[in-house]
Amino acid sequence: MSATRSPRSDEDPFVFTVVLKPVNTAIKEARDIAAFAWSHWKLGDDYIVRLVVSELVTNAVKASREDQLIAFRCYLGVGGCPVVEVWDESPEPIVLKAADSNSESGRGIFIVDHLVDDWTVESLIEGGKLIRVTLGATDTPTHG
Repeated sequence: MSATRSPRSDEDPFVFTVVLKPVNTAIKEARDIAAFAWSHWKLGDDYIVRLVVSELVTNAVKASREDQLIAFRCYLGVGGCPVVEVWDESPEPIVLKAADSNSESGRGIFIVDHLVDDWTVESLIEGGKLIRVTLGATDTPTHG
């Protein structure tokens, strides 16, 4: 993942970024950063973004070796829509699978697909993959 990123003129210049070790505590750390960003941007209930971040970072932790890193970033994109990015060093592709009610895992991307406006996965020249999700700024479902 590129170390620097200049926001476009229609984006909020405040970008929340952290580099994490692929351990279970990284999931909570990324989730807390996303919740802080959500509060900073006054986007209301952060339940959906916390769930999405949990699923994405969990996948990155599982795909990574102990000596690798994970990068997490969130920012406001075009039109004020929040964007979450998770990069890991694993070249293993992300696959959207149908939910299997008998399986105890493998539903993360299925869940993400149903909660976000858009998502993409890119294999990067620098190595690894970057998953980027866009959440609706004005129509984010509330929980509760």
